[in-house]
Amino acid sequence: MRLPRSQAKRPRVEIIPMIDAIFFLLVFFMISTLSMAHVKGISLAVPRPIADAAARPPAAADTVILTVTAHGDYLLNGAPTSPQALPARLTSFLPNHPNAVVVLDMDRTRSTQEMIAIFDQLQHVTRPGGDAIPVLLSTGQHKKE
Repeated sequence: MRLPRSQAKRPRVEIIPMIDAIFFLLVFFMISTLSMAHVKGISLAVPRPIADAAARPPAAADTVILTVTAHGDYLLNGAPTSPQALPARLTSFLPNHPNAVVVLDMDRTRSTQEMIAIFDQLQHVTRPGGDAIPVLLSTGQHKKE
């Protein structure tokens, strides 16, 4: 008895499973890359709206304006000062104005690193009660160009 010979099937390469495998590898590497990235940032105290009608913003006499000009000059309420003398000048101002608030008004050409250095320097200035003095950043909206 003779058995019929079957023809050998040609092997086929299926593209769909290969696309699925590539897709899963792509997703795996994307997610693993995102988990390796370390996001760095700084903490900011964002101002909140005043809920109490009796609570008012500080009076103009309690506001200290620290201006950093485009040339790098420091002015404390309009009087020239140096960055090194800044904490001492603020500390001498605080006994007469315990609710003082510092408004930092920097020229837009100054670097962000300089602004952070000023914030770091001012975080050590405390009110007579031991609380840190609040420092606000001016947006420059009041200036006319």
